[in-house]
Amino acid sequence: MKQLLFIFLFLTCISFAQTEQDTAYYREPFIVVDTIIIRGNQITEPHIILNELTFQKGDTLTLSALNFNRERIYSLGIFNKVNLYPMPDLHKMALYIDVEEAWYIWPIPFIELVDRDWKKLSYGIDLYIKNFRGENQNLHIKGAFGYDPHLNLSYSIPYLIRKDQIFLNWSAYYGNIKNKSQTADTLFGKNYNQRYIYSSLGIGKRFSLYARATLSGMFEYIKTPHSPYNANFPQESVARIPSINAAYSYDSRDLAQFPSKGIYASTEYDFKGFGISGTRYSVFLLDYRQYKEISNSISMKWRLATRQVFGNNIHYIDFSYLGYAEMIRGNYNAHHEGNSMYVASVEAKYPIIKEWNLKLNLPVIPQALQSYRMALYYQVFFDAGTVRKQGQEISLNDFDSGYGGGITILFLPYNLIRLEMAWNKFGKLEYIVDIGVSF
Repeated sequence: MKQLLFIFLFLTCISFAQTEQDTAYYREPFIVVDTIIIRGNQITEPHIILNELTFQKGDTLTLSALNFNRERIYSLGIFNKVNLYPMPDLHKMALYIDVEEAWYIWPIPFIELVDRDWKKLSYGIDLYIKNFRGENQNLHIKGAFGYDPHLNLSYSIPYLIRKDQIFLNWSAYYGNIKNKSQTADTLFGKNYNQRYIYSSLGIGKRFSLYARATLSGMFEYIKTPHSPYNANFPQESVARIPSINAAYSYDSRDLAQFPSKGIYASTEYDFKGFGISGTRYSVFLLDYRQYKEISNSISMKWRLATRQVFGNNIHYIDFSYLGYAEMIRGNYNAHHEGNSMYVASVEAKYPIIKEWNLKLNLPVIPQALQSYRMALYYQVFFDAGTVRKQGQEISLNDFDSGYGGGITILFLPYNLIRLEMAWNKFGKLEYIVDIGVSF
């Protein structure tokens, strides 16, 4: 394990010590943009696109800057196709931004894996209205049956006050969910379901192109089977947990769905309980990810993250877990819980097909549903992580680790699928079929 950690740190230092100035050994051709013309946005308001650009009229642009801004517009997730190209226009240099809008209303049935586990199938109807009113507002209504049946509602307004870059997020959840805590299972004597109701309202500000902060108020209602072994709430089976959440993020990635360069950093602090039923505890999260192009073909990324829970009368639902939403490849079936979680990953990718615009022409189906940006990548990776209970020391021998490789198939702007093979530190092989980017 020590050797693997050393290799991980060594590769990280070598790969990311190089600065932009080090790689700029030649000057790219550049243009001066006199005007910006957006075409193809039948619904989308122009400011939704313009707010993602790193330049304005009169700025000087290179080819790499054009490519970066193209990916930033793709990252909105509301376009099937995006092209940026300069063209002389009446003695001026005009930059044309051509977009093809995606299908925005999705009332579709779904089947999904809960906790990325094929034994935990959830199914139902998912209604997703994206880019509502052309302002990139998103309304999401999801009704699920099967494993962890629930109803989930959310609504986001990215420009509640456009001038001040103020945004608003609201969400609500109602469901019966399986307990994830092995400690709670042992105390109760068997696995059990719990009624879970959640609501959150957050208001935030976008300080720059990359930085934003949010302040949210939340309330959780958790009803578990009455049991004298419920150590956290011995007198009642119902927990009512109000909380305040403060979050900050910095995101300079090019293509958020599948980044090749940039930085993503986020931190959150939850203060929960306020002393109700003796409950007062905090949850702190820190996540740092960096993406860098090593050459025209190879890019690398790495991640360090931690989640810390501390205080009095911590509810089992807020423990830090490995093996559910957060997983170590090669150890998908290993489940750990505690107060402190630490994870690290490094990954390199190589394009087999870097970009392919697929356009179908099928009858009945709307044209907006028949256009996709597709790609095929090969990747290799190394993951490591551990969870510690309060007071436990961190030992390298306690880290789960895994390494392997696979392929990623992109169907943008909608999703991507990963097919991977991973070995744990004991050499045991597992096959992974997963939706979404690893990190």
